[in-house]
Amino acid sequence: MTIAEVTLTDSENEALQVLSQRTGKTRDAILREAVELLLDRNKSELRLVLLREARGMWQDLETVPCPAILRSEWDRAE
Repeated sequence: MTIAEVTLTDSENEALQVLSQRTGKTRDAILREAVELLLDRNKSELRLVLLREARGMWQDLETVPCPAILRSEWDRAE
């Protein structure tokens, strides 16, 4: 686990303390949950960015590899 320093305004800190007391969760647990929610909300957008970056990555190749051969390389040896 990585430690990250977060700077909060006084009102954010007070609200976090109230939420911590009300829910019985630690401040760290609440902050981790908030980060997880933010990342989940932006996951599909990040996926779209990655797909757009990958678009055309083989456009300069003279011969494009056969998808069936590429997939067979991913199969586990049994």
